[in-house]
Amino acid sequence: DTDKVEYFDGTKWYGITYEALAESPYSAVIWQGTGTTNPRTGVGFQPDLIWVKNIDVADSSAIVDSVRGISSPAPYLASNLTSAQNTSTNMPTSVQLDGFTITGNGGRTNSINEDYVAWCFKAGGTAVPNTNGSRPSQVSANVAGGFSIVSWSGNSVSGSTVGHGLGVAPELFIIKNLSAVVNWSVYSEEVGVGFKLLLNEVNQASATSNYANTSPTSSVFSLSGGNEVNGSGSNYIAYCFHSVPGYSKVGSFVGTGVAGKKITLDFQPAWLMIKRTSTTGAWTVVDNKINTASIKKNYIKIDEIGAENTATTGIVFEIDGFSFTGGSFNQSGQTAMYLAFA
Repeated sequence: DTDKVEYFDGTKWYGITYEALAESPYSAVIWQGTGTTNPRTGVGFQPDLIWVKNIDVADSSAIVDSVRGISSPAPYLASNLTSAQNTSTNMPTSVQLDGFTITGNGGRTNSINEDYVAWCFKAGGTAVPNTNGSRPSQVSANVAGGFSIVSWSGNSVSGSTVGHGLGVAPELFIIKNLSAVVNWSVYSEEVGVGFKLLLNEVNQASATSNYANTSPTSSVFSLSGGNEVNGSGSNYIAYCFHSVPGYSKVGSFVGTGVAGKKITLDFQPAWLMIKRTSTTGAWTVVDNKINTASIKKNYIKIDEIGAENTATTGIVFEIDGFSFTGGSFNQSGQTAMYLAFA
């Protein structure tokens, strides 16, 4: 993303073009529920995606975003459910420059004395029309940060394309049908365009035509006519990611089952999502908010309703990557994909 500034030296105008610096689009906050209006600050930016999870007790997650609207009653989704979009007043219902405000006393977000975490991501604010694809879309894109939120309406036509606004091909995108009870469909460059993962299931990568057997480009991703991604009469949302040096990484590794396995990055992670792709395994999130110890054993399974779990062995967030202290997240001989943010 570039901007141009001009200055006048007394005789002539000169143009200065500069590039916007990349920054991590991720931050997180934790809190204890109050059962009443609950402003949360300290995010560091105005969030466009807020993903809330109850740490203490079994509750589905709550996902709101600025493209669908963060207002009351807020449209929300759950990563562990196939449900269509619902609305509730017990949600983040407004955003501010440094956070968001939760209203109501819903168990997913703000029950009295229960502990919560919100993983927050910065896109591009108010969505703008995008006509790069054969299906017009609404896009909120953080180009420098490698994250965008995209919405469109399906048409059941295989080979349809949707503009994502990133300017670089996404390495990972997560799609949900807002109108129907159907699985979340996940594309990952690490498993290939002919395979999908299901965010709400433990399934290994399975063959699919969801992405029309066509790799995403710098401007669009491709879809089949299937109901998971492009069914006629349904509306859709996608969360798109690509790696940004120093701030985020989409990758994969083969586990060893023993301590010492290290994944080298060019930053220290604050949030890490891991999913085994060669065999069944939960979608696990390990972060530095619910894990303050150096060996991080606490994790959330985002494909299920449960509270925080504790593993036998853990993960160390090192200055240049992350390493495993055993086999809990590092199953011997199995391939896993990951998404990490500084």
